[in-house]
Amino acid sequence: MPTAIAARSGAQLALGRREAELREKDVLYTTMLDQIPDATLLKGLDGRYLLVNRAFEEWIGKSREELIGRDIRELWPKETAELFAERDAEVLESGEPVYRDGEITYLNGKTRMVRSARFLVHTDDGSLLGIGIINTDISEQMRAEEAIRTSEARLRSIIESSPSTYSLTDLDGRCQLANKAYCEVYGIDMDKVVGSRLTDLLSPSHRAALVKQKEEVIETGQAVSRERMEVLPAGGRFHRLITKFPVRDANGEIVAIGTTATDLNELKEAEEKLRSLEARFSEILTLAPEAIISTDANGTILVFNETAETIFGYDADEVAGQPLDILLPESARTRHRGHLKEFIGSSETSRLMNKRSEISGRRKDGSIFPAEASISKLQSGGNLVLTVTMHDITERKQVEAALRTALREAQQADRAKQDFLANMSHELRTPLNAIMGFSDMMVQQMFGALGNDRYLGYSRDISASARHLLDLVNDVLDIAKIEAGKQDLNVVEIDVDAVAGEAIREIKGRMDEKNQDFSMVIDENLATIQADAMALRQILANLLSNAMKFTPENGRIDLAFSLNEYGYSRITVSDTGVGIPEADIENILVPFVQVGNVRHSGAGGTGLGLSIVNALVDLHGGSMRISSTLGTGTEVEILLPRDPNDVMTAN
Repeated sequence: MPTAIAARSGAQLALGRREAELREKDVLYTTMLDQIPDATLLKGLDGRYLLVNRAFEEWIGKSREELIGRDIRELWPKETAELFAERDAEVLESGEPVYRDGEITYLNGKTRMVRSARFLVHTDDGSLLGIGIINTDISEQMRAEEAIRTSEARLRSIIESSPSTYSLTDLDGRCQLANKAYCEVYGIDMDKVVGSRLTDLLSPSHRAALVKQKEEVIETGQAVSRERMEVLPAGGRFHRLITKFPVRDANGEIVAIGTTATDLNELKEAEEKLRSLEARFSEILTLAPEAIISTDANGTILVFNETAETIFGYDADEVAGQPLDILLPESARTRHRGHLKEFIGSSETSRLMNKRSEISGRRKDGSIFPAEASISKLQSGGNLVLTVTMHDITERKQVEAALRTALREAQQADRAKQDFLANMSHELRTPLNAIMGFSDMMVQQMFGALGNDRYLGYSRDISASARHLLDLVNDVLDIAKIEAGKQDLNVVEIDVDAVAGEAIREIKGRMDEKNQDFSMVIDENLATIQADAMALRQILANLLSNAMKFTPENGRIDLAFSLNEYGYSRITVSDTGVGIPEADIENILVPFVQVGNVRHSGAGGTGLGLSIVNALVDLHGGSMRISSTLGTGTEVEILLPRDPNDVMTAN
């Protein structure tokens, strides 16, 4: 019994020493693992965490106490746990380390690009303990590699898209890189160019020149440029600026030669076109009918064309380098310099110089002439160039003065005509009133019988003719007064029914004689109109008289008053008369014009009726519209503002 107890006690002591050793090793291993920056862990075959280092704690956001002994399926989302299990199974199946790159979102929500190394871990006696995992954060590395790839792709894209040829050869002359343009120029396959000697594609003379240029680059260590002309193997003409430059390694040693060649054919063609344009521009300057003067920003004359020489009397050589002021009157020079400075500082690119006031030029002999000019500015080669285009308008000013004189004379003649018409009309009214008065007395036989019925008929004819002639004279006098600007309006509020009644009474008898139907409608919203009473009565009388004259017997005439949608007073006179040809409607408003059926209707008159109406409507700030169908009838629409005083004040 004591022996058994002693044996058991010895075994327990041995086991205690073993556990103590394991704990010491665990502490040692954990301490060592904590120094590793990579997230390192050991998982059992059942998926439970056996060991984790401090880096893994930080990555996952949990402590050792929270992780050791926990199953991955308890901690990670289902999809992530299944992914880890698949990778663990792969290591167990192959028995070899497995490396995988991937993006992992950890329990603390942070996402990392990780390179994982999984491997089997055995005990001292060789039995399988679990799966070791070392996770390296390669996020920065991946970003750097992606940046390098992007940079290389961009550089390659630039090189491939460039119209210039690019190539890179080693010091033995074998091609390491060539872009698309290079292959197209030399007619070779891009897949076959790498590794070949590019000098084999050249003619002997061209090859010798490039070899010499390469040797110069190696000798000097600097880029060397040469312009070369050559005929390519395919027959094309080679005219390029060739630049060879050294390519160095990290130690600064030249390891390759880069070559770029820029096509100069288009540049040479552009230079030729530029010379042609310069010649054409010179020709334009010579033939231009305007004076063209260019200056720098200080106003110093640079260009002075032949027309400028003719206008100002200077030779171009005399004014070159001189200030623009010598071409201006002394009194205008200070003001001109201020305008020039303001124009240079503005956002304008051109300006009409005489927009603010008239400008003048000064000839070499000191004489001053009126001018019209424009100025423009242009940046050329970093310098500001001002160009002035100028016309001598002396003749135009003389023509304008003559036209003004002719206009004054015409206006004086028109006023004389108006005065004559007004005076003549007044002179005619006096005897006409006497004729009408005496003939009316004879018709009424106020002082006894005439003795013969024929005399009574003659008296009636005399009275009617005199009244007709007086109407004509009144029309002439009215239009003369309006055209002379002597027609004044007294705008007041007018009863529509009353003023319409006055106009209707003047012609109702003649309507009845022709058995014409007449109707008048006044909208309840338009009981009054703001207008001149006499002018409105005359407008209505003239429109109704016209309708009566040109509407046959048994026809119809309508007069209507209403408001339109904009608040204007609308007056409409319509009839079933002979109508007006569409082509004549515009001309019928011209004074003294009788058009179309009007001339042949037998109605007579001066042709002033509608002209007077139009003028009176215009004085009220209104408008007039005529619509007509030949053989069917005519409608005249008048629109008057609610308060003509506002319109007349604005006008």
